[in-house]
Amino acid sequence: MISAIESVGDDGIAVSLMQWGYGFQQRVAVDWLPVRDAESAEALARAIETSPRLFVGNGTSITWALTVGARKFEDNGFAGRRRTIDVSGDGRNNSGGQPRQVRDALVAEGFTINALAILDGDAALGRYFEQEVIGGSGAFVMTVESFDDYAEAIRRKLLREIQAPVASLPAKESRALAQGPDRPAAQ
Repeated sequence: MISAIESVGDDGIAVSLMQWGYGFQQRVAVDWLPVRDAESAEALARAIETSPRLFVGNGTSITWALTVGARKFEDNGFAGRRRTIDVSGDGRNNSGGQPRQVRDALVAEGFTINALAILDGDAALGRYFEQEVIGGSGAFVMTVESFDDYAEAIRRKLLREIQAPVASLPAKESRALAQGPDRPAAQ
């Protein structure tokens, strides 16, 4: 994983973890952190491991998770070459409208949305995520049978995302990066 991060360049990547649930239950559990090397990757891993679970039960709003997740990229202090939202979950959207509408709007803005479906209780969840959630350049869904398989799957998923070729940004975004303030770059 470290060699993949280092291969994207000196600026590495930036990662944030948002936990989400039903309706307006979205909270940043780990704010944006630059990851450039083994030391910063370890710091991120510790932050994620020590973050408590903020929401339990109460439904699933993929729509709001995508909406709020996209807002977290605004003024985050990083000028990235790509913007990827990862959705990990074990259920279908049941609050806040249709995820595909938000997905389509975000893809039009240059986002890529990938997913990790935990099939525990819903064997067709991966297909649902393919049809309703993912989108953008190189978007994909990975599946696991249960939460027991999650840690290894998320590692493989992140590795795949880091190694993905960088797609060109929409013209508006390219101009903003070229003219924007000096900010550390991140993938």
